[in-house]
Amino acid sequence: MIAQYGTALLQNRPCSAKARMPQDIREEMREFLIGILRAYQEHGETELASQKLNHFLTARYGSIADAKRKLGDVSTIKKAFVDIQASLYHQ
Repeated sequence: MIAQYGTALLQNRPCSAKARMPQDIREEMREFLIGILRAYQEHGETELASQKLNHFLTARYGSIADAKRKLGDVSTIKKAFVDIQASLYHQ
């Protein structure tokens, strides 16, 4: 029963977080954050660790410099990462 509840949360939280993304967010940033939500669904909370941000950026863009060109400065990227985490646990 508890395992089923946990699995349901891993599936439902990302859907809710995606729906709460600001409408004015750039499409590239939206797609990047959706990728993080997918990783959370597949692998759990460990994907939300701050150390994972560099991994996500280099996996998707090849380098931090290329990620910055596509998504904006580092503070913008970090804020979006933290905001999507908060959105997962918003009630």
